[in-house]
Amino acid sequence: SAGLNPGVATLFVQSHVPEHAELHLLLSMITPLGWLERVPSYKDQQEQIKDKDLATYGFLGYPLLQSAD
Repeated sequence: SAGLNPGVATLFVQSHVPEHAELHLLLSMITPLGWLERVPSYKDQQEQIKDKDLATYGFLGYPLLQSAD
């Protein structure tokens, strides 16, 4: 239960919408890494999880995937 009204909200399965992946790809090609490194949640995670390497695009680029939503 997420508190969403399916009659009002639009829910979709990302893997069923190829344009979603395409938009994420396009955004990832034009967004400077410096912008992603300044995302507050990325900085917080770096401080909290010091023993893991978070310097991967999978972690760094997650905000771009969210913006494609």
